[in-house]
Amino acid sequence: MKIKKTAAILAAILATLLVLPFSARAGGKVTGTVNLINVRRNVSGPGYNWDNINKVLTLSDLDLETDDDFGIKAPAGAAVVIEGDCRIVAARYGLSCSGSLTFKGDGKLTVEAGENGFFFHSSNSNHKAMFLGGNYDITGKSGPAIRSDKAEISLTAGRLRASSPTGVAVSGETVNLVGGSAELVGSLKVTHLANISGVDLTITSDAAAIISDNLITVANERIAAGDSEGSLRDADEYGGEKCVRMTSTYKRVRTSIIFGKNVPGYVDNILLAGAALGVACAVGVPILVKKRKTKKLYEKLEKEKTEK
Repeated sequence: MKIKKTAAILAAILATLLVLPFSARAGGKVTGTVNLINVRRNVSGPGYNWDNINKVLTLSDLDLETDDDFGIKAPAGAAVVIEGDCRIVAARYGLSCSGSLTFKGDGKLTVEAGENGFFFHSSNSNHKAMFLGGNYDITGKSGPAIRSDKAEISLTAGRLRASSPTGVAVSGETVNLVGGSAELVGSLKVTHLANISGVDLTITSDAAAIISDNLITVANERIAAGDSEGSLRDADEYGGEKCVRMTSTYKRVRTSIIFGKNVPGYVDNILLAGAALGVACAVGVPILVKKRKTKKLYEKLEKEKTEK
């Protein structure tokens, strides 16, 4: 009877493990797809935590290596926070999402995938893949390291390195490189717009460094271009060379937290200094007045005592 009961418990545990959206081995390595699509509860495992209410996926020293097609399937509208040193290796796609996705944090994420390191397969041009911080080293072996069918890709802060032996490192409809730093080993290829401004950017390729079917806009950049890293020369604009190095000339001035972006940040400092002086006066002046009154009272009492 006890044997049957034990067997039933083991079977129940095994069934539970089989329906989990991930698999892990001892030692903290994740060896299956972390699938968060349609998940309606908090999920955690070695190196990752999914906060379902706030739609935040935190990767903290994640070590994911799988023979599955996908490393992580992220839901639309989620934020991915990178902490520590994280790694994803997958057969086809390191991280995929159909919808908007935001990356932030101050950690490092290394991704190696058989096709695309990051694959944003939304069919909606209003969706966005935004990099707001972190350090990324993304590799795609048989396709672009970062591929987006329609979603707009934007790097505003952090460091990004993307490489692919196919010759195209980043492929998308619209790509905005407007902050931080980026190194691409392979071309930046866009079907609509490549917008480059205020970023430190290096691209080395066997073809044109930047390929656009429509527009390339470059602003706030010092440009060096050539057909090899050894032949880079200062240029007024990008002219289709295979290698390009752009250095940001954009002066980032902190704006006022109190009054908004149209007011310089030093106004806040002046106001804070004035407020501190006001507090000092509010506290210090009554004390000085009280001391002066006390001194006069003592002088009066001393005078009256002498007259008597």
